Amino acid sequence: DVTERRRLELERESLQEELLHSQRLEAVGQLAGGVAHDFNNLLHTIQGSLDGLGKQPGLREPHRALLGNIDEATRRASSLTTQLLGFARKGKYRSEKLDIVEVMESARALFDPVAGKDVEFKMIVAPTPMHIIGDTTQLQQVFLNLLLNARDAVQEAARPGGRIVFRAEPAADYTPGWEFRTGEARPPDAYACVRIKDNGVGIPEEVRANIFDPFFTTKGVGKGTGMGLAMAYGCVGNHNGWIHMESDFGRGTEFFIFFPLSV
Repeated sequence: DVTERRRLELERESLQEELLHSQRLEAVGQLAGGVAHDFNNLLHTIQGSLDGLGKQPGLREPHRALLGNIDEATRRASSLTTQLLGFARKGKYRSEKLDIVEVMESARALFDPVAGKDVEFKMIVAPTPMHIIGDTTQLQQVFLNLLLNARDAVQEAARPGGRIVFRAEPAADYTPGWEFRTGEARPPDAYACVRIKDNGVGIPEEVRANIFDPFFTTKGVGKGTGMGLAMAYGCVGNHNGWIHMESDFGRGTEFFIFFPLSV
């Protein structure tokens, strides 16, 4: 059967491409992690010196303003290195048993005020209990970043009926992205799948292979660091999961985030 053989060849090529991409990101992550760690140490030194200078008597207001500018830039740089460490899987990590729906609710609470009044937002969760082992703060950042990207995509489309769906359910063997599973062999229902779908502008095919690369962004100057998806990729990997993305340019994008369920 030529059709079946061709399908299997395409599937094998897709898996090989995904593996090579994962290995490339792993190598970049090791480099980024080392650089970010050393850079973070330097920032702590700068921050300590700023704190000391700020306590000096007799500082005039213009000087205090300059120190404030340096302090703000240092804090922003520190936030960026934290994202780099998240991508490199070397950031601060607290492991505890979590209800994935509760984490989603907390991310939703952060997203609601900035979602935009013209965007319809819907959250759907399966009634099945879904508990994972992980870090609440990291997962909140992952979900919030993807939700904000979805909002930007919907707003960029600039058409009525903008919609974002945030859902969670046990994975199945037909769930898109299941074929790229990593780690130990477990059945699909031993994983939770969190999905974030929008009907925004979509992602052009020529850039899809690069979306998880550090500092890669399609946003304009000053509108993004290019670290959001890289951080999400690293954090999900830190939780022994993986991310899959499907997009139809001009019609929308959906991210599938898989996490192993806690026994």
